[in-house]
Amino acid sequence: MSKECARKSSIFRKKRVEVIPNGLDIENYKPFTKRIERKRLGLSQDNKLILFEAISATSDKRKRFNLLRESLNKLTDTRFCEKLELVVLGASEPAAKQDLGMKIYYMGHVHDKDALVSLYAAVDVFIAPSTQENLSNMVMESMACGIPVFAFDIGDMPDMIEHKKNGYLARQFETGDWLKE
Repeated sequence: MSKECARKSSIFRKKRVEVIPNGLDIENYKPFTKRIERKRLGLSQDNKLILFEAISATSDKRKRFNLLRESLNKLTDTRFCEKLELVVLGASEPAAKQDLGMKIYYMGHVHDKDALVSLYAAVDVFIAPSTQENLSNMVMESMACGIPVFAFDIGDMPDMIEHKKNGYLARQFETGDWLKE
Protein backbone atom coordinates (compact mmCIF):
# COMPACT_ATOMS: atom_id res chain seq x y z
CA MET A 1 0.00 0.00 0.00
CA SER A 2 1.42 3.38 -0.92
CA LYS A 3 1.73 6.25 1.51
CA GLU A 4 -0.86 8.31 -0.40
CA CYS A 5 -3.30 5.41 -0.50
CA ALA A 6 -3.03 4.98 3.28
CA ARG A 7 -3.51 8.73 3.84
CA LYS A 8 -6.73 8.65 1.81
CA SER A 9 -8.22 5.66 3.64
CA SER A 10 -10.96 6.19 6.21
CA ILE A 11 -8.91 4.31 8.82
CA PHE A 12 -5.57 6.13 8.44
CA ARG A 13 -6.47 9.57 7.04
CA LYS A 14 -6.15 11.26 10.46
CA LYS A 15 -3.12 9.21 11.51
CA ARG A 16 0.57 9.72 10.96
CA VAL A 17 1.67 7.65 7.96
CA GLU A 18 5.33 6.77 7.42
CA VAL A 19 7.05 4.54 4.88
CA ILE A 20 9.73 2.29 6.33
CA PRO A 21 11.84 1.05 3.42
CA ASN A 22 13.58 -2.28 3.37
CA GLY A 23 17.05 -2.19 4.87
CA LEU A 24 19.90 -1.59 2.44
CA ASP A 25 23.64 -1.88 3.03
CA ILE A 26 24.85 1.49 1.76
CA GLU A 27 28.45 0.45 2.36
CA ASN A 28 28.04 -1.87 -0.65
CA TYR A 29 25.34 -0.13 -2.68
CA LYS A 30 27.01 3.14 -3.68
CA PRO A 31 28.23 4.83 -6.86
CA PHE A 32 31.37 3.55 -8.58
CA THR A 33 33.25 4.64 -11.71
CA LYS A 34 31.08 3.89 -14.74
CA ARG A 35 33.94 3.51 -17.27
CA ILE A 36 35.79 0.94 -15.16
CA GLU A 37 32.69 -1.17 -14.53
CA ARG A 38 31.64 -1.09 -18.20
CA LYS A 39 35.08 -2.25 -19.30
CA ARG A 40 35.08 -5.03 -16.72
CA LEU A 41 31.63 -6.22 -17.89
CA GLY A 42 32.32 -5.82 -21.61
CA LEU A 43 29.65 -3.16 -22.09
CA SER A 44 29.68 -0.14 -24.40
CA GLN A 45 31.74 2.86 -23.29
CA ASP A 46 29.96 5.28 -25.62
CA ASN A 47 26.23 4.62 -25.52
CA LYS A 48 23.63 5.09 -22.80
CA LEU A 49 22.74 1.84 -21.07
CA ILE A 50 19.27 0.98 -19.79
CA LEU A 51 19.01 -1.79 -17.18
CA PHE A 52 15.95 -4.02 -16.91
CA GLU A 53 15.98 -6.75 -14.28
CA ALA A 54 13.66 -9.41 -12.97
CA ILE A 55 13.84 -13.10 -12.25
CA SER A 56 12.69 -14.57 -15.56
CA ALA A 57 12.94 -11.00 -16.85
CA THR A 58 11.52 -11.57 -20.30
CA SER A 59 8.83 -14.11 -19.35
CA ASP A 60 7.40 -13.01 -15.95
CA LYS A 61 4.19 -11.23 -16.96
CA ARG A 62 4.15 -9.10 -13.78
CA LYS A 63 7.49 -7.52 -14.73
CA ARG A 64 6.04 -6.43 -18.08
CA PHE A 65 8.84 -6.86 -20.56
CA ASN A 66 6.08 -6.39 -23.15
CA LEU A 67 5.54 -2.80 -21.91
CA LEU A 68 9.28 -2.17 -21.98
CA ARG A 69 9.41 -3.51 -25.54
CA GLU A 70 6.51 -1.25 -26.53
CA SER A 71 8.21 1.76 -24.98
CA LEU A 72 11.58 1.05 -26.59
CA ASN A 73 9.93 0.44 -29.96
CA LYS A 74 8.58 4.01 -29.77
CA LEU A 75 12.21 5.16 -29.63
CA THR A 76 13.10 3.61 -32.97
CA ASP A 77 11.76 6.67 -34.77
CA THR A 78 13.79 9.11 -32.67
CA ARG A 79 17.40 10.26 -32.84
CA PHE A 80 18.06 8.68 -29.42
CA CYS A 81 17.74 5.05 -30.52
CA GLU A 82 21.21 4.72 -32.01
CA LYS A 83 22.75 5.91 -28.73
CA LEU A 84 20.91 3.43 -26.49
CA GLU A 85 21.59 -0.17 -25.50
CA LEU A 86 19.61 -2.45 -23.21
CA VAL A 87 21.08 -4.60 -20.45
CA VAL A 88 18.77 -7.43 -19.34
CA LEU A 89 19.51 -9.05 -16.00
CA GLY A 90 17.67 -12.18 -14.94
CA ALA A 91 17.38 -13.79 -18.35
CA SER A 92 19.72 -15.48 -20.80
CA GLU A 93 19.59 -14.68 -24.48
CA PRO A 94 16.44 -16.30 -25.87
CA ALA A 95 16.52 -18.64 -28.86
CA ALA A 96 14.16 -16.28 -30.68
CA LYS A 97 16.05 -12.97 -30.77
CA GLN A 98 14.25 -9.84 -29.61
CA ASP A 99 14.34 -6.93 -32.06
CA LEU A 100 14.10 -3.71 -30.12
CA GLY A 101 16.06 -1.61 -32.54
CA MET A 102 19.10 -1.55 -30.27
CA LYS A 103 21.85 -3.82 -28.99
CA ILE A 104 20.81 -6.03 -26.08
CA TYR A 105 23.17 -7.55 -23.51
CA TYR A 106 21.70 -10.57 -21.71
CA MET A 107 23.53 -10.90 -18.40
CA GLY A 108 21.75 -14.02 -17.11
CA HIS A 109 21.35 -14.38 -13.35
CA VAL A 110 23.70 -12.62 -10.95
CA HIS A 111 23.88 -14.13 -7.47
CA ASP A 112 26.85 -12.12 -6.23
CA LYS A 113 26.18 -8.75 -4.57
CA ASP A 114 29.45 -7.24 -5.86
CA ALA A 115 28.60 -8.21 -9.44
CA LEU A 116 25.16 -6.65 -9.06
CA VAL A 117 26.63 -3.39 -7.71
CA SER A 118 29.12 -3.39 -10.59
CA LEU A 119 26.24 -3.71 -13.04
CA TYR A 120 24.32 -0.84 -11.43
CA ALA A 121 27.45 1.30 -11.63
CA ALA A 122 27.83 0.55 -15.35
CA VAL A 123 24.37 1.64 -16.50
CA ASP A 124 22.76 5.05 -16.90
CA VAL A 125 19.20 4.28 -15.90
CA PHE A 126 17.17 1.43 -14.40
CA ILE A 127 13.71 0.87 -15.86
CA ALA A 128 10.97 -0.92 -13.94
CA PRO A 129 7.90 -1.36 -16.17
CA SER A 130 6.12 -3.54 -13.58
CA THR A 131 2.38 -3.22 -13.11
CA GLN A 132 2.66 -4.48 -9.51
CA GLU A 133 5.44 -3.49 -7.16
CA ASN A 134 5.95 -3.14 -3.43
CA LEU A 135 9.11 -1.29 -2.29
CA SER A 136 11.30 -2.92 -4.91
CA ASN A 137 14.81 -3.73 -3.71
CA MET A 138 16.12 -3.18 -7.25
CA VAL A 139 14.76 0.37 -7.27
CA MET A 140 16.34 1.18 -3.91
CA GLU A 141 19.64 -0.49 -4.81
CA SER A 142 19.81 1.37 -8.14
CA MET A 143 19.18 4.72 -6.51
CA ALA A 144 21.74 4.00 -3.77
CA CYS A 145 24.26 3.45 -6.59
CA GLY A 146 23.32 6.84 -8.07
CA ILE A 147 21.23 5.42 -10.92
CA PRO A 148 17.90 7.12 -11.70
CA VAL A 149 14.84 4.89 -12.05
CA PHE A 150 12.04 5.09 -14.63
CA ALA A 151 8.81 3.41 -13.51
CA PHE A 152 5.06 3.67 -13.72
CA ASP A 153 3.33 5.72 -11.04
CA ILE A 154 1.93 2.61 -9.33
CA GLY A 155 2.11 0.89 -5.95
CA ASP A 156 4.95 2.13 -3.77
CA MET A 157 7.01 3.57 -6.63
CA PRO A 158 6.04 7.16 -5.69
CA ASP A 159 7.22 6.47 -2.13
CA MET A 160 10.75 5.87 -3.47
CA ILE A 161 11.01 7.87 -6.68
CA GLU A 162 10.81 11.66 -6.67
CA HIS A 163 9.53 12.53 -10.14
CA LYS A 164 12.27 14.18 -12.23
CA LYS A 165 14.67 14.25 -9.26
CA ASN A 166 15.95 10.69 -8.83
CA GLY A 167 13.85 9.18 -11.58
CA TYR A 168 10.72 9.45 -13.63
CA LEU A 169 7.18 8.33 -12.81
CA ALA A 170 5.23 7.69 -16.00
CA ARG A 171 1.46 7.74 -16.05
CA GLN A 172 0.13 4.25 -15.43
CA PHE A 173 0.84 1.97 -18.37
CA GLU A 174 1.46 4.86 -20.82
CA THR A 175 4.58 3.53 -22.51
CA GLY A 176 5.30 6.75 -24.39
CA ASP A 177 4.69 9.12 -21.46
CA TRP A 178 8.34 10.05 -20.95
CA LEU A 179 8.77 10.74 -24.68
CA LYS A 180 6.30 13.62 -24.37
CA GLU A 181 8.57 15.49 -21.93
